[in-house]
Amino acid sequence: MCSMTLSVHYVRRGYGFKIFLNTFSRYIISLPLSLYLIIMGRILRHQAIQQLGEWFTLKIRINDKQELIQSGWYAKMRHPSYTGMLMIFAGLGLLINNWLGLVGIVIPPTFVFLYRLYIEEKELRAHFGSAYAEYAKKVPAKLIPHVF
Repeated sequence: MCSMTLSVHYVRRGYGFKIFLNTFSRYIISLPLSLYLIIMGRILRHQAIQQLGEWFTLKIRINDKQELIQSGWYAKMRHPSYTGMLMIFAGLGLLINNWLGLVGIVIPPTFVFLYRLYIEEKELRAHFGSAYAEYAKKVPAKLIPHVF
């Protein structure tokens, strides 16, 4: 959130360059794309949290009775909740219509999520062992199916 606040602050002071220069492309391309990313990111995150059910926590921890979820969004990517959040941040960045704002809103949370992803993967591998290794082979995408 700090990066978002700073990005908006500097954009309002006139730093950075506009992504879409004219009003037509801003309202025909940028606004619908921004709203699509924000809404679809929210839906993806909500569904991912629902699919995890009681196993979803904000802190990285694993319960002894926890099951390895491999259905729904988790059959396509291993961390759909993070993907949803990144989609929301990208939509907000586009909504500002400034390259500095887009970079400032998307890049810092991406690094945070990549670090959390690293820790989370380590914990899951330690807890589930070979079952998680098989799941990782079956679903290689961490955040974006067929990409990463």
